[in-house]
Amino acid sequence: MYPTETTLRLKRQLLQTCQELARYAVDSVREVNNLVTACLEGDTSKLDEALTNISILKNKSIETERTLANELVEAGAIMASREDFLRLASPLTGIPDLCEGIVFRLREFFLRKKLIEKSLREGFKELVAKTLETVMKLREVIFTLGFETSKIQEFARSVEAYEKEIDSLFRSLEIKIIFSKADVSTILLLKDVANLIEEVVDRAADAADAARVLSLSVF
Repeated sequence: MYPTETTLRLKRQLLQTCQELARYAVDSVREVNNLVTACLEGDTSKLDEALTNISILKNKSIETERTLANELVEAGAIMASREDFLRLASPLTGIPDLCEGIVFRLREFFLRKKLIEKSLREGFKELVAKTLETVMKLREVIFTLGFETSKIQEFARSVEAYEKEIDSLFRSLEIKIIFSKADVSTILLLKDVANLIEEVVDRAADAADAARVLSLSVF
């Protein structure tokens, strides 16, 4: 059996790795938010830069998840809740991957000089801004683990509240896209982007739930 000090050190090390994943998730969504805001205001100069940045973040996230898996293997049976750390890491790692898909589609869209109706532009801006707020709140949840576990439930409920609000925004935007006057290719691509943004929020909610479980089982 490992000494208590060693067990605590392992927990802190694993938590720091999860916090790193949370930072990559926030940075990825911020890239999407910045790109959407710029492009919808007519500035498409950073399409390639955004895709490069998001790809780097995705690769870093994947490598960090692998590091976490290796740390859990090395910890062995001393960490009875190894699966809970993996449940937290999985949706966090998925967020940069989804963001890469969003940026890739937006890049192809704006390189073709496609236009978006004003109501859709405003809808996308609001959806992405709220998504960034959600992921930032998720980061608070994860950074609170191990320090103020009593607040985890409260913060996790905040993420859930954001998810419900964004679900409503997504449904409204989806209908506007479908019945817009845009051509078929534009409708399909914008609907796909909106779906990916909503999936980011779903991953954030999954991560918040995993953090809640982790706070009860480990810390």
